[in-house]
Amino acid sequence: MLVMLSLFYFSLMHAEGTYLYDLFPALLVGGIGWGLLFPTINIMSFSRVDKNQTGIASGIITMSEQLGGAIGLTLAAIVAASRAADYARTHSGITIHTPEAMTAGFSGTFQFAATLALLGFLLSILLIPSYRKEQKS
Repeated sequence: MLVMLSLFYFSLMHAEGTYLYDLFPALLVGGIGWGLLFPTINIMSFSRVDKNQTGIASGIITMSEQLGGAIGLTLAAIVAASRAADYARTHSGITIHTPEAMTAGFSGTFQFAATLALLGFLLSILLIPSYRKEQKS
């Protein structure tokens, strides 16, 4: 949830933004969110793995994070370029390389990423079984 909030806050930035008001809050919240997210993913992943399979599980987790990051970066670049081009096309005198067009592209990318983070959060609530349910059975 903190990661999603951070990404959404990044999407609100504008070309004349400042570090203290436009970037620092999102970086702080995002740093806390990512710092809590990755250890939680590892703990959840290893909780159901036999001790003799932890090496394989660790490799799969790392590979999944790397592959997901590569795919995510590719999608982010596509969204940013597309949104920047759309902004430049609809505003006269603006090219894709102006700060306004680039900010519009990055804003769209952060909105897309925040939406994916929200979707991941909702899917994790629905699909990850609770230990309380297992204890009652």
